[in-house]
Amino acid sequence: MMNFFGLLGLCCIAAAWIPQTLKTLQEKRCDIRTSFLVLYIIGSVSLTVYSILNFDLVFLLLNLLATLQSIMNFYYRLFPKLNP
Repeated sequence: MMNFFGLLGLCCIAAAWIPQTLKTLQEKRCDIRTSFLVLYIIGSVSLTVYSILNFDLVFLLLNLLATLQSIMNFYYRLFPKLNP
């Protein structure tokens, strides 16, 4: 039962990022505040390390996805594609 709730939480949180991630990929730019993205990246990387040290697969996958999506958004925040 515990795994069910862990996987449900993983799916819901990862799915919450999908609209923003798709928007960023389509527009090749991100309007999220840089300070938020930096804090989110630091937090999700820290929690990824924590989950590795504690052998928590669900938490590892959640934070790994959050880290990757945040890094992608941060990249397009720093290097937006300018429309001609």
